[in-house]
Amino acid sequence: MKKRKIGFEYLRIVSMLLIVANHFLLFTGVLDNVKPFSTNYYILWLLEAIGYVGVDCYVLISGYFLIQSKFSWKKVVGLIGEVWFYSVVILVCLIVTKQDVYSKTQILNAFLPISTRQYWFMTDYIILYILSPYINVGLQNLDKKQFKKLLFILIILFSIWDIAPGMQIGVQKGYSLYWLIVVYSIGAYIRLYIEGGTKRIWKIIYIVCTVGMLTSKVVISACTQIIPGIETYSNIFYGHSSIFVIGSAVALFMLFKDLKNRDTKFEKWILQISPLTFGVYLIHMNGNLVKVYWGQLKNILDANSYGVFIWLAVSTIVVFAISTIIDQIRNMLAKQIKKIVMRK
Repeated sequence: MKKRKIGFEYLRIVSMLLIVANHFLLFTGVLDNVKPFSTNYYILWLLEAIGYVGVDCYVLISGYFLIQSKFSWKKVVGLIGEVWFYSVVILVCLIVTKQDVYSKTQILNAFLPISTRQYWFMTDYIILYILSPYINVGLQNLDKKQFKKLLFILIILFSIWDIAPGMQIGVQKGYSLYWLIVVYSIGAYIRLYIEGGTKRIWKIIYIVCTVGMLTSKVVISACTQIIPGIETYSNIFYGHSSIFVIGSAVALFMLFKDLKNRDTKFEKWILQISPLTFGVYLIHMNGNLVKVYWGQLKNILDANSYGVFIWLAVSTIVVFAISTIIDQIRNMLAKQIKKIVMRK
């Protein structure tokens, strides 16, 4: 069995922690309620900038490995099964505990989570995986120069052209299959043509892109009194397809890519935790659960107190830890059921 590279396992965990933290900021409303240009304002929007790279990092990892991997329908079935399991089980638990009243449509959506896009990322990711053999054929038939030109055109179209007012071409700030294909292709290019690079360069790129995102928010927001209506575009660089986000994601990816395995007890623990991160996503991003958990926090958080940062740190760690434990239990039960079925 091929040894897993520890750098990617670390990156999966870090990416999911960033995603959870990003969703805390989004769903609790602290970004909407923080006083403009206060200390909390700068810190919270900086944390939002840092958190956005998680999804792109995940897809970069997929592109990096799948460009030279065999397609498996078994994996497709496994992904769909995991999505369906959490969608249905969470709804049943909420109904049993009488957390809310659910309509027929909500119940139907829970039983059809992929087709109804209850998890936009999982729906598009599964489609991306099914298409990956054909995407790979196209990418592998390009030479390095052609591949580089293709990526340049895609970045111009989706990261720069698409943010211009009235020029949108359907990438939806990266919340779409189109953007996942672009990021997948970047990951594939790194696997085929980029060996590494000095850590210092990638650190600089990461810092510049992260600070650049925050700066764009501050500058555009500061111009609202001078240019009426410009506030609409204050978050224009906050999105998965933002040039700053993909730049940060690639830099982070490169910083983790070549970390050496040391076979420590801690690394063995990391290797056990990292495969559970999809479960973390499916649990904490469940639409029905979001209303219950994040909604309750929305009513008690004060975005302008320093206590909000304690809430952010504790919530991120607790959600990640509990979700990891739940997914580990699901895995153990699945293995036991499989053994029983195989005996029969």
